[in-house]
Amino acid sequence: MRDTSDGAAGFSGPVDLGAAAAPGAHPAAGLRGHVPGDGRGAVREGLARLGRVVPAADGAYADTGTFPGRGRRSPGSGSADGGTLGQACSRGDDAVLGFDRSVPPGGYAWWYVDAISDDGGHALTIIAFVGSVFSPYYAFARRRAAPADPENHVSINAILYTPGGKSWAMTERGKGALRRTPNSLAVGPSSLHFDGSTLVVDIDEWTVPVPRRLRGRAVIDLGRVFDQAHCIDSAGRHRWRPVAPCATVEVRFERPGIGWRGHGYVDMNEGSEGLEKGFTHWNWSRQERGDATRILYDTVGRDGAARSLALDYHRDGTVEVVRPDPMQVLPRTRWLVARSTRAPDDRPLKVVRTLEDTPFYSRSMLANADGGGTIHESVDLGRFASPIVQAMLPFKMPRRRRWDAAV
Repeated sequence: MRDTSDGAAGFSGPVDLGAAAAPGAHPAAGLRGHVPGDGRGAVREGLARLGRVVPAADGAYADTGTFPGRGRRSPGSGSADGGTLGQACSRGDDAVLGFDRSVPPGGYAWWYVDAISDDGGHALTIIAFVGSVFSPYYAFARRRAAPADPENHVSINAILYTPGGKSWAMTERGKGALRRTPNSLAVGPSSLHFDGSTLVVDIDEWTVPVPRRLRGRAVIDLGRVFDQAHCIDSAGRHRWRPVAPCATVEVRFERPGIGWRGHGYVDMNEGSEGLEKGFTHWNWSRQERGDATRILYDTVGRDGAARSLALDYHRDGTVEVVRPDPMQVLPRTRWLVARSTRAPDDRPLKVVRTLEDTPFYSRSMLANADGGGTIHESVDLGRFASPIVQAMLPFKMPRRRRWDAAV
């Protein structure tokens, strides 16, 4: 277990990247336009990837540069080619993913995987939560006088996009359904296991609102592992680490029967308080750019501080700080969730498709005149905390007292 006495929930040696400019989004992720999404979910169907954020912004970037050789191959899969970037991640280090990390009362940790097929027609998002940040049950528990136990609010959110539609599952379970070691995490019948170079995710869930079996496996070759953890809020209570921004993925599902290969992304977040206590909203995006993955973030904290991140993670292990493009306002969703991004003035982005449209969260595909694909997310945490939205969430996130109970 890691020491969390500093209140920042377990990442040792993070770097606070400073306050910055205004709220907005950033370009990223090559999901092509024909990946389906109904864009009409009444409540957040995408919990997809909610989290990730921040170094300096517009005026705060004094220079653009490259940090040579600061990533590593995942242990057992090749040699390292340089020093560490932040928290060390050496060969054989059990903390590459650290599934057994300590999570403070009222806090959270999550591990995020997304993948897009090589032909752009399929996609997969998986998020494993200890202290499920968007759970109405956990939110209620945190409002009580006694500290809330994050291990009593665990879940694995799985969303499979196919040309024919999507399958969405997220069932919250209690402490008895959680099993974890440094290299493995299981919540009920679904699990994640890291063998030193490959992350294997087995999903066995039931979808909502129509109950159908969602069963299959994703095998993720992490490739280059990056070990820098970033403080994404002013107080250092929320941290983000892009573990494997340039991963490759093989997906095989029995229910529904489907299989494909593609590029992927793995990161992790953790914090010592609820997201709604640290932030009012944020915009995030990621983009495949040949030999690199670009990640951009804009967040606004409860203290009013705006922070931004713009980084290119290269397959050769280098990390490049990128000056953010100007802010671009995007059309609001049907639920009137505000969206914004960053793009050059001469190549603005447009919304191609809204994959997830909920009262507090949107997940969208963007593109410019060049046809470049971007996955973008917006979160309104004030909306999330409202009593009306909290009352709606159980319909999209059932909770079971026994993980093996029949549907």
